[in-house]
Amino acid sequence: MSNPPNIKRVFRLGIFIFTDIRTGAGTERVAMSIIESAGKDFEIYLIQTDFLDGTRLTSQEYEALSKKCNIVSLQGFNFEHLMKRMNFLNGLIIPIANIFLRFRNRKILKKIDDLDAIYLTSNWFSGLFHLKSGILVGSSHTDFGFSELSKVSVLKAKLVNAGLLYRRISAFHTFPGMESMINFLNNKEVKVFPPMGIDTEKFYPRPSSDIIRMLFVARLEECKGPLIAIESFTKLKHSTKIKVEMNIVGEGTLKERIKKEYANDVIFHGVMDENELSLMYGSSDIFLAPTTCDTFSIVVLEAFASGLYVLISSHLKGRFDDFVQLGYGEYVDPNPISMHIAMENAIANIESIRSKKEKIA
Repeated sequence: MSNPPNIKRVFRLGIFIFTDIRTGAGTERVAMSIIESAGKDFEIYLIQTDFLDGTRLTSQEYEALSKKCNIVSLQGFNFEHLMKRMNFLNGLIIPIANIFLRFRNRKILKKIDDLDAIYLTSNWFSGLFHLKSGILVGSSHTDFGFSELSKVSVLKAKLVNAGLLYRRISAFHTFPGMESMINFLNNKEVKVFPPMGIDTEKFYPRPSSDIIRMLFVARLEECKGPLIAIESFTKLKHSTKIKVEMNIVGEGTLKERIKKEYANDVIFHGVMDENELSLMYGSSDIFLAPTTCDTFSIVVLEAFASGLYVLISSHLKGRFDDFVQLGYGEYVDPNPISMHIAMENAIANIESIRSKKEKIA
């Protein structure tokens, strides 16, 4: 039976994340932003898994979120810890794992197979979803970087376009600065949308101290660049008489190594909730983002909102050009030597950096 002509049907949208939303990192916060901004014409289904990589959301924040959307929880995803160690095998292991995951979660997946669309923050898991008439929308999150550092992504896009990879995905979402993706995916619909914004009531500049504070926030996985950031800072710390400190925020497979090998060089905080994290951002001066696997970075936006000068991986060229042109950051090749040189230059210009921070406070 069709809807009466004067009644507008609600669009039922699923958002898939391959973690538990309580992890509260970049991908999870993008999903939360979509949920927060969805109008009354949308019925949102948050499709999460049991992979909990640290906990940043408080129980109160989780409860509030659950009142704004339908939360669907899939089971059996704890192997993601293994995937972070063997990223190059994802293309072989995850498609096979999807068969078992789909069988294990078949009753839950049956309840959402009539959604109008599901937005995937991880394209590898597209095989889980067999929608009756809805579409799967893939994303450029960690895919299709199209830079000199990600030629594999170009090959991957060609395989997608030929129908040999991500066959169930009908369309893709990407970020500004990645328009070249359209040239490689001419058999798929590609839409370019800006990322969701940052809550500037939480992330804003705060007074700096007499110590120059540097900050790294990300999952502690090799491709995020924590070791590049730490090695660069260690060189700096031992070559300058200026008071500097480095704060590391995050969890991941490199956690124990960092705590053991660099205990005397950096300050390790683990996972912080958003209130603690916003204070850390606001009181810092320089932010390091030497990632080689992201196609966009929410933490970079949080750093800009907090008034920090940001050393951005050249892997992200094209994403933050406006900020760079205004002098709030620069692109740096993600290696210890280049990052160390950029740190030295930033410290030499710390008065100018802090002056700009004060003006936007």
